[in-house]
Amino acid sequence: MNNALHEHVAENLLALDDPVLRAFVDQLKRHYGQSIYAIVFYGSCLRSREYSDAMLDFYVIVNDYETAYENFWERLAIECLPPNVYCLNAHYEHKQYIAKYAVISKHALERAVSERALHSYFWARFSQPIAHIYLAEAQARDFLIALQATAVTTFMSKVAPLTDASTTAQMFWVRGFEYTYAAELRAEGKLRAQTIFATHRAFYTRISELNSIHSKSQSKRLARGMWQVRIVMGKLLSVLRLLKAATTFINGVDYIAWKIHRHTGEQLTVTPRLRKYPWLFAWPILIKLLLKRTIK
Repeated sequence: MNNALHEHVAENLLALDDPVLRAFVDQLKRHYGQSIYAIVFYGSCLRSREYSDAMLDFYVIVNDYETAYENFWERLAIECLPPNVYCLNAHYEHKQYIAKYAVISKHALERAVSERALHSYFWARFSQPIAHIYLAEAQARDFLIALQATAVTTFMSKVAPLTDASTTAQMFWVRGFEYTYAAELRAEGKLRAQTIFATHRAFYTRISELNSIHSKSQSKRLARGMWQVRIVMGKLLSVLRLLKAATTFINGVDYIAWKIHRHTGEQLTVTPRLRKYPWLFAWPILIKLLLKRTIK
């Protein structure tokens, strides 16, 4: 165990409490009750602290799915392909705010950020700075610290074989995030990985000082092969998650179209048929976007 890394993560794990975030927390607590273990705030709105005209991102970490879900199909969906993603609106001072939140259990999340986890979906996200906005108990903070330290260690172990002695901390993290974006269908700008590093330069530079960013434990050829597996696997998982989110979101298809337009400028026409049957009619659109490299 790298105690220095744990201390660094603990120092940077924010605890946020403001009226807008509290409005979301109150709704989530009413819906999921005592099944909630922690609620985590992450993503671009955490970086900017701007909530207007944006979508906030939360992770709702639950103790188990049996107590979190009464609906069999929702429980089956999250057990087969976590997380389940939903949309939520909150009001404060006569203004509406919108968020999306992902539900996952403690046990599933621990497994998903470990070095045994092949795909980067979870360990890439939890390698970035996070904040807790609700903890069911004091020990939940220790859980998040250990979780993020594990995610960071996993991230570094998967990226390190691709580097050499001349790789700087900035090169390492930017390259790593570019690989993780490539392993999903992401409608992100080309500079997003550099923006993440620049915003949290001190956080990542210190991590690189505490953990060796170079590794001889795996050949570059094998490491590149594993990333190709992640890329192919990730594209399929991303499509399945998008289609699943389109069914769990209120106006989920509209959200996906909005996000693609926001990041790429590509304007999609959302028809009533597409809203009603996304699993059937989204495929031509996805193929078109892939061919145009709007998402990749």
